[in-house]
Formats: sequence, C-alpha cells, structure tokens
Amino acid sequence: MKRFVLVIGTGWTSPAKRRVARMIGTTLAETPDIFISYRRSDAPAAAGRIAHDLAEHFGQRRVFLDIQDIAPSRAWDQSIEGAIESCKAGVIVIGRRWLAADPADGKPRLFRDDDVVRSEIKRLIKEEKAKAVFPVLVEGATLPEASDLPEDIRSLLRRQATSIDNAGWEVTMARLIREVEQVIREAEVLVRREP
Repeated sequence: MKRFVLVIGTGWTSPAKRRVARMIGTTLAETPDIFISYRRSDAPAAAGRIAHDLAEHFGQRRVFLDIQDIAPSRAWDQSIEGAIESCKAGVIVIGRRWLAADPADGKPRLFRDDDVVRSEIKRLIKEEKAKAVFPVLVEGATLPEASDLPEDIRSLLRRQATSIDNAGWEVTMARLIREVEQVIREAEVLVRREP
C-alpha cells in the first residue's frame, strides 16, 4: 500500500497555512486515519456531528463513517475491514441506547457474534495491532460495567472515555482532535522510520 507523507517546513506556522497543508495532505490520503464506530439505532446524529468536526479538521478522506464512506456497489463488510486495518485511531460513540436489548432474545446486540459494532471494537482493540481507541459518551450516556460487555471487548473499558454534550461540544472536540492528531503524528513518524 502506497503512503504519501507531506513534510511541512517551518514556514508553515500560521493557522491559514496549516489548513492549506492539511488540505493537501487530505488530497493525497489513500486511506482513512480515523474510524468512527457507532450504533445506528443509538446515536447517529452525534456520530455524524463528531465525524463532521473531525473531517473539518483532518479532511474528509481521513475520517471513515460507514453511512457516507462506503461507495455504492462496494461490499460494506470489506469496506469496514479495510478502514479499520488502515486507521490509526478509532472513535467509539456510545449513547444511552448503545446496550439496548435485541427484541429477539432480550439481550444487548453486543452479545451476538454477528454484531457489527462488537466486531468493529474487537478489531480495533486486538492486542497485536491495537489502535488508539477513544470511547466518546454522548447524550448523557455512561460507560457500561464489565459484566455488561462480552469478554472479548471488555478491554475497551481500560481506555479513558470522554463525555461530550452540547454545552461543552467545541471545547471537548478540540481536546479530542488534539489527542487524535498526536496519535496520527506518532504513527506517521513510525512509518517514515520503517526501512
């Protein structure tokens, strides 16, 4: 897989010049750096707003949100797998209905082996290729208890979660963007060092 790395000299220090540099880097990006996992029946509006804010900062091609980034005729499961494989950071959006019971058996959908959200989280936190994972609590949600999660994704609870609401949205998103930016920067340095 080809990777393009944009090296910016010290002259690119003003905010306007940094925005231009990000735009150029986004144009060259072949794969997303940030994967957004969410449950459509839970908090799609918040996930969309988070994706929009991240895309505004990093560029649209560097942020993957399934509903807008899977092209017509593409296999959705392969598109998601490819995005997770290439990303450097995963943002897991958790709302109040994230653990809602499946009407079929009364258990949270996360306990089904074929649950897409469970599969996304499992791939993001896989130990040998673990990504930086940012749980983001929206709409007043709280982190679940370990017993509320399948064992194979319980390590999600070891990641520091961020709560975001309308009143503090801009401040919280700015902090999240800084953290994601640091993760991407460190990953790009490692790629440049590889022989």
